Amino acid sequence: MTQPTIQRYPFNSPQPSVSKPSPSPSSARRQRKVLDEGNFVLAISEGSFGGKAVTFYDLFRVEGGKIAEHWDVVDPVLPTEQHQNKNGKFGF
Repeated sequence: MTQPTIQRYPFNSPQPSVSKPSPSPSSARRQRKVLDEGNFVLAISEGSFGGKAVTFYDLFRVEGGKIAEHWDVVDPVLPTEQHQNKNGKFGF
């Protein structure tokens, strides 16, 4: 039997996820960067959540060719005049 993916939520204990996630009010995402190191993959994308522009950070731990754990953060994209540098959010 396959082990369920462990879904990590900020401020909560790990939650095994055995069913599909419920629909969320997020829009289609534009993938900005994917980084990998060993058995970890970080996907950075942008879209909207609840009608506001946000950045999605999804970190996956892969084991045996499958996602074993997933962490995610949704961070607001500030208006240009509030940026702390001229690179913006995606000036990698």
